[in-house]
Amino acid sequence: MGLRNPITGPTEPTFTEHGVDVVLISEAFPTLHPRERLYDDRCVVVASTDTPPDASALDLLTTQPHVVVDTERRVFPYSVLDEKGVDYRIGRLISDFLLVPYLVGRAGGVALLRFRVAAEMRALVGLRIEEFPFPLPGLGIDMVWNPHLGDHHFVAWLRQLLFDAARS
Repeated sequence: MGLRNPITGPTEPTFTEHGVDVVLISEAFPTLHPRERLYDDRCVVVASTDTPPDASALDLLTTQPHVVVDTERRVFPYSVLDEKGVDYRIGRLISDFLLVPYLVGRAGGVALLRFRVAAEMRALVGLRIEEFPFPLPGLGIDMVWNPHLGDHHFVAWLRQLLFDAARS
């Protein structure tokens, strides 16, 4: 069984040359292959529980130092903040997305995360979760199946396994 999470959509060689059974892909990336939604997600603002309780998400984004993963590509949705003219300050650049909620929860600041990650991490560290203050496109994840798979029982089993994992 091959699972893959590419940056771009799958191509025919993904399935024929690499033996991949299913590709998990963001709804933002196009593909010529049929797709099925695995789960929906959204971007949220996370902050320490020590932040002022009456501060809005926009207040948090403009007053708290941001914890951001240091990547070559701009982390979404900072482009939306830039388009809206929102002033923000990068406080820490780190190397791993899963460190973001720990640093925010324990050391303060603010970050932009997927809601599903933030909700799970809230159980481990104190996090305040607020809705992103501007409209954003969806952050759904789709499954793209190898069109050459002939074992329908295997596909049904794997499909259910992925749905169960996404639900838990």
